[in-house]
Amino acid sequence: MTIRILLVEDDALFRGTLGDWLERAGYEVARAPEGATALTLLRERSFDVVVTDLAMPEFGGLQLLDAICEEFPGLQVVFLTGQATLDVAIVALREGRAFDFVRKPLRDLSGFRQTIEKAAHRTQDRRREAVRLVPQASPLAERDLDILRLLGAGLENQAIADRLSLSEKTVRNRLSQLYDRVGVENRTQAVLLGRERGWI
Repeated sequence: MTIRILLVEDDALFRGTLGDWLERAGYEVARAPEGATALTLLRERSFDVVVTDLAMPEFGGLQLLDAICEEFPGLQVVFLTGQATLDVAIVALREGRAFDFVRKPLRDLSGFRQTIEKAAHRTQDRRREAVRLVPQASPLAERDLDILRLLGAGLENQAIADRLSLSEKTVRNRLSQLYDRVGVENRTQAVLLGRERGWI
């Protein structure tokens, strides 16, 4: 899968040169002259990495980082920094808000490419994790979910039956059917699956 990069740089010549190099390296690149334009692009399209200059007039790299952390958590940001903004980049990195920074002028293009690849993989991992954590629709009836929730609270069959005004045999039968339906063998597995899927 092609890595999609948003390159944010106010120096038009450097933006063009670096953007062209990234495209030749096989990346899909969108370019923005400052943070406000970058934020508009982020709201319209999906990117794997944002590579941004720190020092830009009006809407700079740090403001853009704040907006990304708020609106697009998990999207990794790599700063392009000169000597004047190096301390700011280091602080953002230590806080865990930025993935990495690269010093300008760029001399180690191979290292820069490795940074891009690692940042993109982290973004993709975070997206997969976010999808995994979204509750999945349950194949169970509401009464079965009630039973599963009470199982998760540590209640035994008789206590569940009393709480739901059912017979213990009914609870036992429904649990057996529930195990078959979700592909587990026992109550512990059922509770763990229910928690993982967001059912309880």
